[in-house]
Amino acid sequence: MWDSKNYISLTSGLNAELLREGGIFSRKMVWSNKQLGNFMTLKSCAGFSKTFTITFDQNLINKPIPLALLSLVGANIILLKQAQAAAVIT
Repeated sequence: MWDSKNYISLTSGLNAELLREGGIFSRKMVWSNKQLGNFMTLKSCAGFSKTFTITFDQNLINKPIPLALLSLVGANIILLKQAQAAAVIT
């Protein structure tokens, strides 16, 4: 539950890791790859809002990387982890 690393492997050959950047209480998660480095950042807003700020490397726009899919999966993982943390507290 407290693990901050999640992995995805797509049939296109892309292997990426979603990891927390900046410590255990950070709201910033980063999609990272060995070849591309940190190519997408997802940051959840403070409070109980389900709003995200998603930024990605502008050099990757013309590359065949499913940025929309990765942003959706990353936001879903963050929401699931927030729900798990809330369930543990109550």
